[in-house]
Amino acid sequence: MTWNGRYRLVFVRVDFWLGFAAMNDAKRPTPELYREAAERLRQMARECRLPDIRGDLLDLSARFERMAAYFEAQRPGAPRDLPES
Repeated sequence: MTWNGRYRLVFVRVDFWLGFAAMNDAKRPTPELYREAAERLRQMARECRLPDIRGDLLDLSARFERMAAYFEAQRPGAPRDLPES
């Protein structure tokens, strides 16, 4: 996969602002960290003048929100959807 400049910039800035650890680090990202990243992306989108970039940032923000929900559901003791009988 090739990266264009704008996506690389977005990922570098999110990485820098949130201080993501290296992949071999034992500490796992938390849902709160993903939600913080989503909020910062939404803030960047509000400040962005270019509609295409704004849309990309909002899309990425929604993805971070979904990742937060996914990892929150993986926590021990998280409520599970029970099949209806």
